Amino acid sequence: YENFISEEEGKALVGDVLARMRRKRFEHGHWDAVITEYKEVEIPIPSDSQMFQFGSSSQTVPSPESCAAIERVRRHIYQMHFHDDSESGSDVDWLPCHAIHLKKDGHLTAHVDSIKFSGDIVAGISLLSSSIMRLKPASPGELAQANYTEGLSIYDINRYPEENSPKLHAVAMEKVW
Repeated sequence: YENFISEEEGKALVGDVLARMRRKRFEHGHWDAVITEYKEVEIPIPSDSQMFQFGSSSQTVPSPESCAAIERVRRHIYQMHFHDDSESGSDVDWLPCHAIHLKKDGHLTAHVDSIKFSGDIVAGISLLSSSIMRLKPASPGELAQANYTEGLSIYDINRYPEENSPKLHAVAMEKVW
């Protein structure tokens, strides 16, 4: 979904993410070996409060612009994947957003995200650069896909689509410089 968030929302999100990452060091590898040279933080928002207690200095409430952008992305996902005309999506138990910053030489390699950590639908916003997400079918014989995502755009994948749709797994993300 091209240009889904505005430049102002993008700047607010980047500011909130960088504030949380300020004292973090780049990690050389992840526990599941799919990502290298990265920083990662959670960006919980007030509607996630049943999962998170605000108050520690390292986990302050994001700006109103960031919260509004995240809520708008969630409403979009809710309407696209839960086929409901409701605006809220308040009956969904949303996981807190995660932000990943890859160094220039960092990589996010082929993997399938754990449902425990990312749920049935994976969505992302390309903020500082465009990216390519390569998708591989879950079943042999189906076509692979490569999705180019411009900055300030979102992508989403329903890992359990309707029966006649191909099931796709995320394989790799590449930065476009």
